[in-house]
Amino acid sequence: MYLQRIGAIVAFLCFFLEAVWAAGCVNVTITNQDDADEVRKNCKTIEGYLKFGDDIDEDINLDGVEFVNGDINHSGDAEWGNATEIGGPYPTTYKPFTIDCPTLKTVNGSIYFGAFGGLSEFLLPNLTRVEKSFEMQRMHYLRKLDITKLTHLGAFIIGANHLTELKHEGLRGFTDGAFSKSIRFWGARIESIDSWYKYPLTVIGRDPEYDDTTSYGPVGITADALPKLKSVTIGYANTSKIWVESNKTELTLGSSETERMNIGMLQLEGPLTKITRASNVKELNVCQLYFVRSALEEIDLTMFDKIQNLTIESHENLRRIRMPAKAVDWEDMTISIGYNRNLTLISEYRDPENKKDKFWYWPKGNISRISIAGNPISTAFFDSFLAARNGSNPPKVLDYFYLAQAAAHYSEPMGFNCTPFEELYNKSVLPENVWVEPLALQAAASVLTTESSAMATVSMLIMTGPIADPVATSAQIMAGAVEVFANAAATRLYAAACVNALTSTRTTVGPVAEHAQLR
Repeated sequence: MYLQRIGAIVAFLCFFLEAVWAAGCVNVTITNQDDADEVRKNCKTIEGYLKFGDDIDEDINLDGVEFVNGDINHSGDAEWGNATEIGGPYPTTYKPFTIDCPTLKTVNGSIYFGAFGGLSEFLLPNLTRVEKSFEMQRMHYLRKLDITKLTHLGAFIIGANHLTELKHEGLRGFTDGAFSKSIRFWGARIESIDSWYKYPLTVIGRDPEYDDTTSYGPVGITADALPKLKSVTIGYANTSKIWVESNKTELTLGSSETERMNIGMLQLEGPLTKITRASNVKELNVCQLYFVRSALEEIDLTMFDKIQNLTIESHENLRRIRMPAKAVDWEDMTISIGYNRNLTLISEYRDPENKKDKFWYWPKGNISRISIAGNPISTAFFDSFLAARNGSNPPKVLDYFYLAQAAAHYSEPMGFNCTPFEELYNKSVLPENVWVEPLALQAAASVLTTESSAMATVSMLIMTGPIADPVATSAQIMAGAVEVFANAAATRLYAAACVNALTSTRTTVGPVAEHAQLR
């Protein structure tokens, strides 16, 4: 009986596939509406791919097709596609046309359109799932994309510089069909992308090295590619990285659906005009906040419940930073503040004389790293830091400690006194890698703004500087630089020490990496 059933099932499948093949429902290519009519009459399901030809110049309707158990694709002239800029005129090389798939529900492969000349509207209003990636690149004729009901896919990438209408209700989840669970907008003229980010999803990068400062991560938004985007709301509950490269954009963390957010790296770059936390978010934790080059005058960190690693650099307008009082309980923190030329760190209080409006709270436990450079600083900014570390069994700074006064304030030391830090160093509260300098090296302040320039500076000094008794061999210096290359603040520390050693000090004992410099 069992074998009979198996035989019957196999026979049915063979009959079904033979019928599908005979009806032309396997590996379908559409070149005109006549082809589409044949498919519409015979195929509810397409086995294999659905491909669109190169010379389509009329509207295509695939009403009746509900499932594609393969890929939907078209690859056009890449050179044509690359020639169209986000701000350029609408192209006229091809006659515009529409592809309408009103009944399509599921694609069990990927959708890939590349440089599909003439396609101005792609309508998939009832599509709910794409198992692999949905990619539309160099699609500069495309004005309208209707994926209203699409809730699940592997990844989404779109570059359509004239896209003004994107109909989409909301992404509810990622499949495992793409290498990277991510959303990318390489060019569009739409005003909102919130439907892709509003639900409290968990989106973690597959490769642990994928989410550094040079990668996009699961959420990567480049506002220059979205010139009409003025605000974005991200409500993912758990994600390994959010990268927003702003262009006068407002950012809201948390949507109406979000109660808690945990972010591995929050990387914010460019002229961000506002950042807020949604009122319904009960908890917001960030492992690494990397915040550079915004237009803000104040960065309010009280919206965060926990920050593990903090980097705030190169904000020309920045005048104030506000830490939450709960920061005293943040453990093993990394703090890097650099080259914010209007930020003055001379006290922990806005009103130092009356000790009112405290804006900065030092963690009372161990701190992994501290790097503050290129800003006016005073010893009073470290009052609670010093007080907590002058008792018995004090908390320590574990890896490195780097303070450097802004070069412009060398003649005005802002009440800075190195002695308390020297005392902490002598008690082993500060690590071997220490640099306390009232004057930031001008070379470091002007050149060492990125990891690559730090490496270049060290290499240049090695090659050009005659050294009678070098602090370290070229190999030692380069090896040390490579070791800390992954962390910008660490690279600047190491490179600044190398700059000083190679240009000023001609004899010393021990390599740079082990030399504690206190001035």
